[in-house]
Amino acid sequence: MEIDIKSLLKLEKWPNAFGENVLFNKVPSHWFHDFFIIYQENFTITKSDNILILDVLDHCSCPQTLLQNVKKCCNAGSEIDIIVHPYTSRLATHNKNNKAFSHFFTESELHHNKLKTHVEYKNLFEKNGFVITQTVFFKQNVEDWFFAPSIRKPIEATTGFSLDSNHFKINMINYTLRLCQ
Repeated sequence: MEIDIKSLLKLEKWPNAFGENVLFNKVPSHWFHDFFIIYQENFTITKSDNILILDVLDHCSCPQTLLQNVKKCCNAGSEIDIIVHPYTSRLATHNKNNKAFSHFFTESELHHNKLKTHVEYKNLFEKNGFVITQTVFFKQNVEDWFFAPSIRKPIEATTGFSLDSNHFKINMINYTLRLCQ
């Protein structure tokens, strides 16, 4: 499923999950209604049927460890939603300058584990005992001026993908997971 990135906050699952009081308080996790929301790599293991992981997996030092800790939070029928920015996305490292694709040209303030594709994320989930039940891609077309050779060539050299590919249109991916039975 594909959704324009501006539609993210309109999704029923995410009401107030991105509220200012949560994002600016830098809490590692919290409860919102019946959701256990994880914001940081190190969090308290808490059992829940509904887990949201917001922008953590793509920036953590060890994705496998994070997913193993998430497993410890799951009950038998738990549903886990994970939002990631693939490394090929325009704001993968959330640089302070807030310029699209700037992480290919400047030092990033935020670590990114450089998972680039849906297939890489899918393999990571499967290797750690999860099955994907839904995938929602939030996309935005790459503006024409990024195709200038001085911009295009370094991006393609770093990623191994053509700027024409779908990889660079994906801003975020929302995976819904369950434990493998």
